[in-house]
Amino acid sequence: MRRLFLIGLCLGAAVAVAGCGGGGSDSAGQGPPAPPPVISSFTASPASITSGQSSTLAWSVSGATSLVINNGVGPVTGLSSRVVSPTSTTTCVLTATNGAGSVTASVSVTVSAAGPYPMGLSQATMQVGAVTRDYRVHVPANLASAPKALVFVLHGGGGEGMDVANTGAHPLSVFRTVADREGFVVIYPGGLPAADGSPAWNDCRSDNLVASSADDLAFLDALIERVRGEYGLPISRVFMSGG
Repeated sequence: MRRLFLIGLCLGAAVAVAGCGGGGSDSAGQGPPAPPPVISSFTASPASITSGQSSTLAWSVSGATSLVINNGVGPVTGLSSRVVSPTSTTTCVLTATNGAGSVTASVSVTVSAAGPYPMGLSQATMQVGAVTRDYRVHVPANLASAPKALVFVLHGGGGEGMDVANTGAHPLSVFRTVADREGFVVIYPGGLPAADGSPAWNDCRSDNLVASSADDLAFLDALIERVRGEYGLPISRVFMSGG
């Protein structure tokens, strides 16, 4: 009986050892760890802008639990794009992270210096002899390079003067709408007050008894050369209308 009892103890120990070995196979059945995220694309559109304009960053990422873009953009988890307006040429880095680690992708936005005039409608002055002359300039907001042309628009005599540039206030403001669509710059020169106090032009007519004594031809010649030179355009791309 004692011999049978010892054999039974030995067999039980063997079964117990075999059971411990089975635990190792369960661990091996868990499979390999999850892979890190994948960034399929990261783009900037447009990639080149003028200071004051915006670019859209867009990305396609899979397997990430968090997304972050540097240079002050911050967390963008759950998004697929973000509009940015850098003031200088900037490299944006997208970092995608999950439990397996992080991956990055980068894209650059090139920022050119603003042109001689700000976007939209602005007012400027120039000296012609001893006289200070005023003019207004409309620059399309989407103008990222040199304009296709310069269009000088003269207001009428005794009218609203340079206020004809105010959108919706005068038919001549339509040049701004067309400029936005076609990519040219509009210049609205200002006439000096005539004898009745209204902005007008010295058209050199002997019967014009209210015109100022201003040399408007010299003003317009100097203004055309100034703006044409600032934008580096040939005279063939300069036009005049209104009056």
